[in-house]
Amino acid sequence: MAFMKNKGNLIQAKVTLRGKVGLILLGVFLCVVFLEVLLRLAGFVVMSIQEYNNWLSMKQKNTYRILCIGESTTQGQYPHFVEEILNDRNAEVNFLYSTKALWQLIPHLFYLY
Repeated sequence: MAFMKNKGNLIQAKVTLRGKVGLILLGVFLCVVFLEVLLRLAGFVVMSIQEYNNWLSMKQKNTYRILCIGESTTQGQYPHFVEEILNDRNAEVNFLYSTKALWQLIPHLFYLY
């Protein structure tokens, strides 16, 4: 119930069922929009960190670079293990990996076809 002020007295205003449903739908819509913005911001931060790490690895000399392309399963999964195995087997050569995981783009590409 909402309260309205009428010449110093509080009176109770009735909220219709249509108004209640409208407010609930507005609340759900605003929550979805907020979550979407939050998830996109988090995705931007993760991709920025990934690009910065790739940029740092490119500055190192005397190393072989491995480019791992994929979707979300590539991000932080197997490339690290490949780098460890190659570095353990070759003492005189250093290996680094760069990840180009497109975890935001790949699901949207499937919807285009």
